[in-house]
Amino acid sequence: MELQKRLGFAKLLVCGKDIDLKAAAHNYQRKTIATGQDEGLLAKSLKDRNTVGVLPSSVPSKKLIALIAESGKILFVNVNTIMNVDPKQQQKLIYLYRKTMHYCKQFKVNVCPITLADSGMEMLSARQLMLLIKFLGFKGDEKKALSALGGLYGKDN
Repeated sequence: MELQKRLGFAKLLVCGKDIDLKAAAHNYQRKTIATGQDEGLLAKSLKDRNTVGVLPSSVPSKKLIALIAESGKILFVNVNTIMNVDPKQQQKLIYLYRKTMHYCKQFKVNVCPITLADSGMEMLSARQLMLLIKFLGFKGDEKKALSALGGLYGKDN
C-alpha cells in the first residue's frame, strides 16, 4: 500500500495474484495478458474472451498492431526492456518503439506501458512511465494509458 502511493498509483497489480501473464494460448481461466514471441499465437490469443491484451517479447509488427486494433484489446509495452539494456541496444529499441507508437496511433490501438519489476527497487513511478512513453512518441492521454489495465478491475479491486 505504501509503495503504490509513493509511486503515484492507485493500485499495483501483481502477476499471478491480480492478473495472469501467460504464454500465448487459448482458453484462459481468468483475465490474462498473453505474452510470447510467436505473433501467430499472440494473434490467436486475441480471440479469447479472457485475454486483456498482448505483451510481445519483441517489438510488435505492423500486422500484429492492426490485429490488436481489430480486437479492441490492449498492447502492453514493458518499459523495463528499454531501461535495462546496453546503450547501443537501447538506441535501437527506442527507434523501434517510436515506430511502434506511430503504428499504434495510426490504427488507434490502446497502449498500456507497464513495468515488470522483480522488486520495488526496480519499479518506475507513474510519472516516469508517462514521461517515458511520451519520449517514445505516444500521443494521447497518458493517464488513460496508465490506467487501462486498472480500469478493468474497477476502483475498489
